[in-house]
Amino acid sequence: MLLVLYVVFLLGLSNCQLVPTATPTKRTIRVGIAAAQLTQSGSVGWSSCGGAVPIAVQYLQSKGHLTEFDFEYIMEYTECDKASTVKAGLRFMKDLNVDVVIGPPCAKALEVMGTLSVIYKKLVLGWGFVSESQLADSTRFPFVTSVQPTATT
Repeated sequence: MLLVLYVVFLLGLSNCQLVPTATPTKRTIRVGIAAAQLTQSGSVGWSSCGGAVPIAVQYLQSKGHLTEFDFEYIMEYTECDKASTVKAGLRFMKDLNVDVVIGPPCAKALEVMGTLSVIYKKLVLGWGFVSESQLADSTRFPFVTSVQPTATT
């Protein structure tokens, strides 16, 4: 008798359509951070201002923005050195395929990162003291923006 009920139950399931309930997966935004620790440590040193990045994301998420995204931060200290910036930029853009790079906080190093951004088509956010007018040249640096306006803009 129990076997008959079990077979009836299975046959009843075959006539049903089971609709899977999909839980939406969050997309992870990978953020490369080219930081300085010793260079201008009182103003743009990462230990002084780096915590603002995850705090800003948490604030936006608490207000209902960016809730469908998770964030992963990858840090490299470049100290505004051009060679270190190239190394970090290649690691971020080529090896790790980040979505966006923050920094470096110095103009000459940011130019190097901006050049790599053209090759790999990655967004770069300049922060710190990067107000040189050449960084506003959108034909040369179409993927670079800065939190500080340049003399041209």
